[in-house]
Order: sequence, then C-alpha cells, then structure tokens
Amino acid sequence: MDTQQVFLAISRLYGLVFLGFLLFQNQFLQTRVLNILLRGLIGFGFPLYSISRIHGGWRQALGFGWQGMLGFFLLGLGMVGFQFWLGRIIIKKVPALQTRHPRELLMLFALHNAGYLPLAFLGLVVVEGVMVYVFYYVMAFNVIFWTFSVPLLEEGKPRFVFRITPPLAGILIGLFLAITDWYVFLPEWIRNSVWQAGGISLDLILIVLGGSLSVIPFRAWRGLTELRWLIGVKLLAYPLAVLLLVLMVSRIAGRWMAPEIVWGSAMVIVVQASMPPATNLMIVTRRYGNPEQVGVIGGGMLMSYGVSLITLPFFLLLANLVL
Repeated sequence: MDTQQVFLAISRLYGLVFLGFLLFQNQFLQTRVLNILLRGLIGFGFPLYSISRIHGGWRQALGFGWQGMLGFFLLGLGMVGFQFWLGRIIIKKVPALQTRHPRELLMLFALHNAGYLPLAFLGLVVVEGVMVYVFYYVMAFNVIFWTFSVPLLEEGKPRFVFRITPPLAGILIGLFLAITDWYVFLPEWIRNSVWQAGGISLDLILIVLGGSLSVIPFRAWRGLTELRWLIGVKLLAYPLAVLLLVLMVSRIAGRWMAPEIVWGSAMVIVVQASMPPATNLMIVTRRYGNPEQVGVIGGGMLMSYGVSLITLPFFLLLANLVL
C-alpha cells in the first residue's frame, strides 16, 4: 500500500475526530445535541454502515473462504481475552498500578476501540472481502464488551449477562441479508438509501466520537499517575510486540495465501492492537458507574487518545512499511 494513501487515511480519521472535538466545545451542543446524535448514530447509523459494507464485500469474502470469517471471529475473542489476561498480570505485578481501581484499569487496557476508528481507517486501505472479516472481529468484540464491561463497573461479585446492542444487531442483520441474498429483493431506492446513509454514518460517528471526548474535563487525568504506566504498555510496548509477531507470521502465511488477504489481515491485527480504549467505555461508565469511576475512566480516555495522536500514526505507517 502506498505510504501517502495510508497517511491520507490517518489524516482523514483524525481530522473528523478533531472537528467533532472542536465543534462540541459549545455548551448547547454538548448538553442538548450530543446525546441525541450519539444514540441515533449508534442505534441506526452504525447498523446501516454494517449492512452496506457487508453486502458490498460479501462475494469477495466468500471467494477468499469462509475460514477467514470464523478465524476473525475467534481472533476477536482471543485477542480481547488475551488483553484481559495480560492486563490482570500487569496490574497485579507492577507496583505503580496497584491502586483502588483495578477493574477500571483493566477495562482501559483490555477493551480497545475495535469498531469506529479501525473501520474508518481499514475501509480505505484493505479490500472489501477483508472488511467483511473485520465485522466478524467487531461482532466478537461487542459480545465481550457488553457482557463484561457493565458487571466490572458494579460493586460486589460481577454478574455477566449477554446483551444484544444495536451495533451487534446491525452486523447480524447485514450477515443475514448477505447469506440469504435477500438484499437483492429490497427495492432499489431502499438499497441506494442504505448505501448512501451507511457511507456517511461512520464519518458522523467519528465527529460525535470527538464530541464525546470534548465533554471529559482536562483535569480528569490529574493525580492518576498509574495511567502513565498503563498507557505506556498499552499504546507502545503491546502494539510493538504484536507488530513483530504479525511480521513473522505473515512471512509464513504469504507462501500459501493471497497477498491481499495476508497484508489486509496483518494490518487489521496491528490496527486493533494499536487502538486506544473504546469510547463506549464512557457511555457505560456514566450509566452504570459511580462518579469516581467516571473520573478514572475519563482520565484514562483523555490521556490515551492524546498519546495515540502520536503512537497510532507511527504504528500504522510502520506496519505499512514492513508488512
């Protein structure tokens, strides 16, 4: 992939997020408009985006093989599960991380932004068939996120409950329409509307994502010195280790897999490993957590996204050069 194309994709991603961050500095937009847009885009915009992109790449994904779909679903489960395991070890072993907030630190480490930011970048650099694979990864992530995030915020023994959310429902509907080929039975004007709405939905989600970060007070990270250690591991050491591992595996896989699959899959893994925490963490913390938890998660989010302004472009450009 041309380095300039990757750089432009990164610039577009950050440009939309930064636009939202500036736009929603306005108090009226923060208090009256942001939550409405957030619910509408998560509830309707992301499902439309999922349906349109899955349909667009389904035939190519089938041509690549159904094994990749299963593989990426298992990759999503395995990667997030590994991050939970690794996060628990780091939090227990590193003295600076042994605070009163082990669950909050674990969530910041293990639950990365697996959907909005990666999809916005990958949709510009990988082929359509690999994008369908990515939705299997996102589906697995959503299952884990909504099953584990809420119980970890609750006091006492966690009670894990499986939840079907609008993003997960949108992916499932998109897969159902693609598998059954019922999408072709929809009137043409509906198909065109879904495609057009899906095309702009993710851009609007990125703008609203920036708005969500704008409501976190800058003072939220002060006093949380443990976050520096956590973010250092999460956004520097961890993606570097993943990149080195992927580099070795991709050399082997390239002997018997198509180049676009090998490169696209490798880039997906590095992108996911390099991402800051999931923005939905703030949504669930505000709804189910207490003010102290909101402060810890908010501070971690603000610091992580600030650091990722440097680390994310670095690892994406580096991955493009070496993979």
